[in-house]
Amino acid sequence: MEVTFIDTVGNTPDELKPVPARTVTPAWYRNTPAWRDDTDGLPEHEKRELMTVKKCMPLLDSLTLGYIIPTPSDLEVERTPDGVRLYWPSRQTVDIHIVGQTVEYPSHKQSDPMPKWISNWGVRTPSGYSCLFVSPFHHDLPFRTLAGVVDTDTYFDAVNFPFLIDPNFSGLIPAGTPMAQVIPFRRDEFTYTVVDEADMVPNVVAKVRNQIKMTFRRGYQDRFWHRKEYR
Repeated sequence: MEVTFIDTVGNTPDELKPVPARTVTPAWYRNTPAWRDDTDGLPEHEKRELMTVKKCMPLLDSLTLGYIIPTPSDLEVERTPDGVRLYWPSRQTVDIHIVGQTVEYPSHKQSDPMPKWISNWGVRTPSGYSCLFVSPFHHDLPFRTLAGVVDTDTYFDAVNFPFLIDPNFSGLIPAGTPMAQVIPFRRDEFTYTVVDEADMVPNVVAKVRNQIKMTFRRGYQDRFWHRKEYR
């Protein structure tokens, strides 16, 4: 399945174009060791290496899911007695929702207008596919992009992104900062049921549980995990 990113402004520099999320993992994750010696104070027979979050496949999958759209230019955040002031270069980077549009939104200071990123990028997907746009998973950012879903098989003009700024942040958000994570998905009609484990096929959950417990390492990765490809 091909996802097409449409430059609605034109001539966007390469460093500000969308990329697979796997290519922009945050520094904290890259710098985390997979294993850590955490045995101080333990008896000799209990000493073993401690597996870190670097070995958590569900976290890695969410971190590398889909694509990243970066911020289109620098944004300077200034705190003043009258509220937050935002500054950007000559090309408009941010627009503002008036207070009445967003006053009830959780975590938003009611007296402040809510800013939104003005994006260059439209996204087009094959028929039957939409995109979930979210704040980049597990990135330590001074802002949080609000999540939304767009039916990108029929609407593929630029998508803009309301966001909340960390109330303790002032300073520069540089151009190219991960702004939104784009996750394509196929629309379908879903139903659900709620059951007790005892009502399922005999022993099916126990079999999964026992397979995880068979080895010290990589139980989920080797037996259950499937690679996800976004290129």
